Formats: sequence, structure tokens, C-alpha cells
Amino acid sequence: MFNNSLIELDRAHLIHPVASYRGHEQQGVRVLASAKGATVTDASGHQLVDGFAGLWCVNAGYGHESIVEAAARQMRELPYATAYFGLGSEPAIRLASELADR
Repeated sequence: MFNNSLIELDRAHLIHPVASYRGHEQQGVRVLASAKGATVTDASGHQLVDGFAGLWCVNAGYGHESIVEAAARQMRELPYATAYFGLGSEPAIRLASELADR
């Protein structure tokens, strides 16, 4: 389990959207420590089903090595590319094409 200093740092510096401010002040943060598949595990070892899929950004689940490897490859090559100003990148163009085909 994390020590109280981490909880106090959270209380002092982190904003939690869609949380009861007073409730959060009283109870403190539930620190997530790891994830696998559709579950997350908090610092106390309690497992929770992540029904929101990380607010829809990990809908394939956590810990898939093929996704980790693809992300690492892309981070080495071109970690971010905007589509503003007529710019593009191969991964975004191919994804858009595949989505349109589906």
C-alpha cells in the first residue's frame, strides 16, 4: 500500500473530475497500481472491473503485448503528429482508411 504522503500530495495537487470534492477530501484517493485485461488493481490489492475502459481509451483491455510493442515502435518513430495545417502521418492515414472501409 502507498503511504499517506502520496494521498496528501494527491489531495493538495490533483483535480479529480466527476468526483465529490467533499467525499474525496474525507476518503482520499484510491491509487491504481496495475492493470491486466479488463481489471485494474489498487495499491491495497483490490481488483476492480474497469467498466469505463479507462474512459474509452483502453477498450482492447490492458496488457496486450502486441499493442505495447506497436505503441513502443511508434513512440520511437513519431510519437505525435498533428493533422492541422495540412499535415499527416502514415499511421493516422492508414487508420482513417481502414475505419472508412469498415
